[in-house]
Amino acid sequence: MESKQLSWSLLISSQLKFYFKILAKILIICSIVTSFATGFWIISLQTPWLLAASIWFGVTLGASGAIAAALSLSQILAVRRLNIPISDETLRVHQTKVVEIMMPYERAFELCVSSFRILKGAKVMKSNQPLGYIEALTGVSWKTWGDIISFRLQALDNDHTRIEVSSRPRYALQLVDYGSNLSNVEKISKFLTEATDDPFPK
Repeated sequence: MESKQLSWSLLISSQLKFYFKILAKILIICSIVTSFATGFWIISLQTPWLLAASIWFGVTLGASGAIAAALSLSQILAVRRLNIPISDETLRVHQTKVVEIMMPYERAFELCVSSFRILKGAKVMKSNQPLGYIEALTGVSWKTWGDIISFRLQALDNDHTRIEVSSRPRYALQLVDYGSNLSNVEKISKFLTEATDDPFPK
């Protein structure tokens, strides 16, 4: 009973943290936009500054709260549809996962390049085998303006390779991705581990 209550409290805490993070970012954007509008209103219409400030505060806070609630709820529902537990990490738009596979470094590098074919519209932008780095860009969709997916590979020995898979929005100002980057990382990690008989997901 206590463990169930704890899990519920952690779930609610994660959702509230995400909401307030979104709210803070939107408040900054809305404050800048409405400040210009309010300033123009005061100067052009000679509106009393106290009235204008009150309206500015109400509109900014109300609009920001509503937008943040809508975006947060959309992100939470998107992650739930992926059948992945809600947490601080899974709600983020920048996702990272590490897997270790039983495969020589060179073959693992080729496997990472070929994994992009499971993602719609993904194109390799950078590829450097000696440095163990690959970067690709996905196409635009209703969820995102494109995601940047990267691999960092490290040879553990002659037969095992460590791979860090990372996915993030193309534009840093994107607040939510409707589970797009989480889905990218999960799909690629599954593809990599299923390609060998001895996977070690981290």
